[in-house]
Amino acid sequence: FDEGKRENVQRVYYRDENGRWKLQRIFDPLENDFMPASNLSNDQKMLVVHRPDDAETSALYLYDFLNDKYIEQIFQKEGHDIVTLRRETYSDDLLYVGWFEDQLEKEWISEEFGEVGRMLDGAFKPEDNWSILETSVDGRKWLLYVSSPTRPGSLFHFDVDTLKARHVINLRPDLKKEHVFPIQRVDYTAQDGLPLFGYYIEGRIGPDAPLIVHPHGGPVARDHADFDGMAQYLAYLGYNVFQPQFRGSGELGRGFEEAGFGEWGRAMQTDIDDGVAALEAEGLINPDSARLIVGASYGGYAAMAGAALTPDKYTCVISINGVSDLAEFIDQFSGDDDADRVARDV
Repeated sequence: FDEGKRENVQRVYYRDENGRWKLQRIFDPLENDFMPASNLSNDQKMLVVHRPDDAETSALYLYDFLNDKYIEQIFQKEGHDIVTLRRETYSDDLLYVGWFEDQLEKEWISEEFGEVGRMLDGAFKPEDNWSILETSVDGRKWLLYVSSPTRPGSLFHFDVDTLKARHVINLRPDLKKEHVFPIQRVDYTAQDGLPLFGYYIEGRIGPDAPLIVHPHGGPVARDHADFDGMAQYLAYLGYNVFQPQFRGSGELGRGFEEAGFGEWGRAMQTDIDDGVAALEAEGLINPDSARLIVGASYGGYAAMAGAALTPDKYTCVISINGVSDLAEFIDQFSGDDDADRVARDV
């Protein structure tokens, strides 16, 4: 696997019968991540996580390199892209693939480890997300990372054979329970009928506090029901925080991503407004409280679009490294470069 100069093009090579490297495929991670999920077998096959051009979501496949063919789909989660996988540190055997609904979910490859994983699901708190960071040489001891909306992150040592977990360290011991706040999912419908959702944090003051709308960057990215340092900091300051998952967000399949194509400042923006209206309708915020919008990257663009298109809605706008000139932004991408062409098309 060879990554390009900007690490946004992956070229895959194989050795021919004469020992020479031959280019087999080119992938653009900006469009579709191609994640090897196993070692290459002697017959040139391996497990991969990928979203083929004709697929709605990324899934786990058995892939034939030499014939450039997906032989079998091993696992797919409808409506969700597979976004993570874990392999044993020393053997590279695949343990599980994962996706986010609100929290991290897993599909285990080994029946034994699947039973252990489900036991750990029950041992941790319902809101906890946990994943394997490292495994021992024999694969029977795991280093776990555990986090939640109100847990900044902890490490645990877990023994598969004794089923005992030992706490190692809290990564942010300075943050106490009074510094962090639970989140709740808010489901709503866009003006054109598209089902959407977002995450809401009621901050330290309560429903009457000013609301900060906090759109994510990307825009092909998304927020999760997990710890978010910026959102929690704003909530501790006293603001209520809303993180909308507008059309064009990632991890929810090709159709949801492509629904955002060409909709910067249009439907993607009104999706944000519709989310705020849903908060009001559910009584989560005071309709008379101030509204602010704060975002980075694409979120910064959305913040500036909010000021330009709906200036009556916001009393404060903050753009962090936001795109401020779409025409100039597009012109920096060359039509002659594979990765650049994807950005221009989107």
